[in-house]
Amino acid sequence: MLRIIAGKFRSRLINTPESFSTRPTKDRVREAIFSAIGQAIAGAHVLDLFSGSGALAFESMSRGAKHITCIDNHLEAFTILKHNKTLLALTDEECVIAFGDFKKHIKSFAEKGVQFDIIFLDPPYGHSLEVKAFQLLLEQGILNDNGIIVVESDQIPQMENPIFIKTKTYDYGSTKVKIYWRST
Repeated sequence: MLRIIAGKFRSRLINTPESFSTRPTKDRVREAIFSAIGQAIAGAHVLDLFSGSGALAFESMSRGAKHITCIDNHLEAFTILKHNKTLLALTDEECVIAFGDFKKHIKSFAEKGVQFDIIFLDPPYGHSLEVKAFQLLLEQGILNDNGIIVVESDQIPQMENPIFIKTKTYDYGSTKVKIYWRST
């Protein structure tokens, strides 16, 4: 179980997958991320790729996001995401849970003209999926003009792009976070 830190679901517990294939974002890391993002979360459309338990997405909804989309290709995580959506009584207008490969979903969003204000990338460590996802997100144009990408990984690779006017890096031992702002 994992606790939502702040907002309308504050102190509510959500389920986490039991397998070792996911590692939910710790409270202090989530707090730092949301402190850095600030008011950008209010009314935002959020994409949480590699969602796991959905901690980042559900924390976003708790703090005022308008809509969250959670994607994971691990069956246990997908089942947990659906359960957590029900546990928090979120509607389909507020929350979409999708199963499958991140590349397929990103391309589908682009084909439909769907864009997001905030995108969380927290893939399994050690596979460089954050680099592949970051590049594909930018190629497909699904980040809004004033958008933010938050990358959580065991190491932050060089993923620079001139469209981002500001970045900030946080180091929490084995967890590294880098936030990219398209504008401030």
